[in-house]
Amino acid sequence: MVQFIEKWIGSAQYAKKSPYAMKAETITVHNTANDASALREIDYMTTNDRYVSFHTAIDDVSIVQAIPYTRNAFHAGDGANGEGNRSSISIEICYSKSGGARYKQAEENAVQYIAVLLAERNWGVDRLRQHYHWSKKNCPHRIRDEKRWASFVARIEAALRTQRFHQHMHYSVVEGANAFRVQSGKYTTKEAAEQAAGKALASGALHYVTIIGVKE
Repeated sequence: MVQFIEKWIGSAQYAKKSPYAMKAETITVHNTANDASALREIDYMTTNDRYVSFHTAIDDVSIVQAIPYTRNAFHAGDGANGEGNRSSISIEICYSKSGGARYKQAEENAVQYIAVLLAERNWGVDRLRQHYHWSKKNCPHRIRDEKRWASFVARIEAALRTQRFHQHMHYSVVEGANAFRVQSGKYTTKEAAEQAAGKALASGALHYVTIIGVKE
């Protein structure tokens, strides 16, 4: 079970770490390039005097958020008024220096979490950016060095489809149920619905089909 932790920076740090309100437009993926946990990454970011900041760090067991997604973070290296620093959510994936099992799990946790963020905003994977996109820094270094950006995005896209599937699922289950019906499709006429139902039954995939008429 991945733990979600909110460890907010103090409002006194906003002037340096997160001075601007933000309307997020993209999500930027980073690798931390060290082997610290998410909590340690957040602790270091929130206690040093540097301007560098980021929203969320993810490791193999936790997702730790320090800055609200309605405020900016200085993570992209494209200047104080750069699009990355002013309008992109920053996600740091931990343990990227050494890789191994911990990193693989951290990356998978990031895949799933980023899919949630996209689904919540009704965004597609076209909203994803590498740190490299903003300032030509080799980051996320492990994903880039292993030439896996396309497959990484594909994994997020698959997870996003699952997120959207569950968003549109509606359950009505009686206690002790031992069979489940699936109702799908929307048709503008009764005849079209009957035709689709007939095809579904003919395919042998279903035991029965229920047609329901509603007013929308």
